[in-house]
Amino acid sequence: MGKSILIAEDDALFRSFLSTVLKEEGHRVEEARDGKEGLSKLKDGEFDLVISDLKMPGLSGMDLMREGKREKPEARWVIITAFGSIDSAVEAMKAGASDYLTKPLNNPGELRHVVRRVLREAEADRTISL
Repeated sequence: MGKSILIAEDDALFRSFLSTVLKEEGHRVEEARDGKEGLSKLKDGEFDLVISDLKMPGLSGMDLMREGKREKPEARWVIITAFGSIDSAVEAMKAGASDYLTKPLNNPGELRHVVRRVLREAEADRTISL
């Protein structure tokens, strides 16, 4: 059964690409145009996974993740950015991201693989905590 995924991405074309790939996998997908809208949707909904761009106007992906983890600590996070660097990857992982991907993400298989792995890990953690 598909999971509920929130995509926070300011690039409309890339957001649509992510959404299409994940819907094809059977997931329920909500989209947010920026971090502020993402935080609002996160507060109002239940999401298994949040995929967020790192650099967005207003509320950045890192700030969204930090605030979002306070609201929904059970949600998993994947950060995506065109500005990939070792430092930002380390910062994202330390802040609680389950994974980190860089743009361009031309291979939908890479996204599918990361999402499946992160959701499997979340399910395993829930099972262990029961």
